[in-house]
Amino acid sequence: MTGKGGTYTFVTNTMPDKAGIDPLLLLVDRVPDDNLKKVDVAQ
Repeated sequence: MTGKGGTYTFVTNTMPDKAGIDPLLLLVDRVPDDNLKKVDVAQ
């Protein structure tokens, strides 16, 4: 997680809509609007 981009795979029981890093804003963040992203579902 040191590079600018990356690909991550998660297995869930339900279909996710969004994924987030620190969605509750508990960490210091200069741009909090980029914490949630729409999920691309692979088939």
